[in-house]
Amino acid sequence: MPALVQAAANGYGDKVCAITPERTVTFRQFGADVAAIAIHLETLGIRTGDRVAILDVNSLNFLETLCAVGVLGAIAVPLNYRQRLPEYRFQIEDSGARLLLASFRHGEEAAQ
Repeated sequence: MPALVQAAANGYGDKVCAITPERTVTFRQFGADVAAIAIHLETLGIRTGDRVAILDVNSLNFLETLCAVGVLGAIAVPLNYRQRLPEYRFQIEDSGARLLLASFRHGEEAAQ
């Protein structure tokens, strides 16, 4: 994953990587965003082999976070945002996730 993100940033640079209603992102910016998230995760103590649960809809933020987890050599545990709290709890506990990352729209569920 790290090599793929870096190769895309280097190879495609200022070409458009993704367009969402909120923003347009180049490959270079995507790589920088992924690196920034990875650095933040590292400051939170996430290391190679750690599991990180992600609760978000399919979005650019989700993809950036997924890639950042991979950059660190950690293991992403994507959670289905349509599930209910008991299912989230089971998946998080069963996976051994050290951290749960949730979007603002899922903050209430994550807090529980």
